[in-house]
Amino acid sequence: GAARDRLRPGRLFEQGIPARPPARGPPRRGRGKGALKALGRPRPVRRMQRSMLDILACPIDKHHPLDLFVVSEKSEVVEGALRCASCSRFYPIIDCIPILLPDELRDKRQDIGFLRRNSKALPGDITRRALPWHL
Repeated sequence: GAARDRLRPGRLFEQGIPARPPARGPPRRGRGKGALKALGRPRPVRRMQRSMLDILACPIDKHHPLDLFVVSEKSEVVEGALRCASCSRFYPIIDCIPILLPDELRDKRQDIGFLRRNSKALPGDITRRALPWHL
């Protein structure tokens, strides 16, 4: 009756309140899919496709475009590296995900392991001279 009419999306819009579905119980804590669904947000998934080069920039100096070096590729870049020509930093692409983090948030062990695994496929600019670390 009256409660249902009060929650009708059109009615909320007329009152200037954005329409939002009613919550079903308390939101779950954690990092799984269920936690994001409980909050009503879609789960973001970004895969490294060549078309993303048009929008990616270096998080340190905002240089655009980044240089792409592909190690393995299917319909998207599975493994590779992005390099900023301005500041000489590299950003790994691991499991189709570009890891564009500033130096203080990067995992040194993961980056060094990436460089060792791909040292033959990547150019020397990345493996021997790139920042924040190199082999």
